[in-house]
Amino acid sequence: MTYMFPGVSIPSLVTTEGDSDSQAEGHHTVAHRLSLNHGPEVYRTVKLSSRSARPSPVTPTESNLEPQTDSYSFMLHQSTPTGGNHQFLSVKRRMQNRAAQRRFRQRKEDQQKSLKQKTVDLEEKYQELSDRLHEKSEEVCRLLREKNALKCEIQDLRKRWQMVGLLLQHPKGPQSLSSLFAADPPSLSGSSQTEPAAADESLRRLDAFLLMPNDKAALP
Repeated sequence: MTYMFPGVSIPSLVTTEGDSDSQAEGHHTVAHRLSLNHGPEVYRTVKLSSRSARPSPVTPTESNLEPQTDSYSFMLHQSTPTGGNHQFLSVKRRMQNRAAQRRFRQRKEDQQKSLKQKTVDLEEKYQELSDRLHEKSEEVCRLLREKNALKCEIQDLRKRWQMVGLLLQHPKGPQSLSSLFAADPPSLSGSSQTEPAAADESLRRLDAFLLMPNDKAALP
């Protein structure tokens, strides 16, 4: 591009990055010639024209920024929950808490039922053992009563045996029962060891003595 002035042909001052160094000397020469021939006003005009002819620096337009802005918005949308997602998470959390509470209550109820059942079983077993103890106690009392009755019967039999022994010791005449009971009973240590045959013989002699008439019994 060339600027035409009277007596001066000025090449374009617009340069690129590649030839800026090579044309710097030519620009200084043209400026010197303009200031000598036409004065400083023409030089300032040419300088301003050269500045206006320079390409403006490339700035990112809105179209270039839109993809980055859209990607940032997408990442922000993915990283931060929206209102719907936040509400969904809140509802889900509440449902999980309710389910956990239901499971806890169910376990608690099952444990209480198990403890109640164990308590009932133990009470039944205790009642059964108590009944058995009562039965055993009654049986022990009955055995004690029987023991006392047998003891009394044994004592009675011993008294009768003592009376029989006294009668056998006096075969010459009958004696009154009062005299027999008044006499000291002999020791039964030896009689307890009497054989059954000897006892039978004594009983036969006793029967014969009781059946004997009084007159015969009084004879010497």
